[in-house]
Amino acid sequence: MDGSLLWGIILKEWKGAGRKTITVLVIGIIALVLPTFIIKLC
Repeated sequence: MDGSLLWGIILKEWKGAGRKTITVLVIGIIALVLPTFIIKLC
């Protein structure tokens, strides 16, 4: 995952973003993290 994305979340730079943008952000994070856990479980 991109470090700048994490810093943006930590520093609340996404606070003023719209609901659709936040939804896409969360889906993107899940799409990056979930396969990592699935691969580790197999």
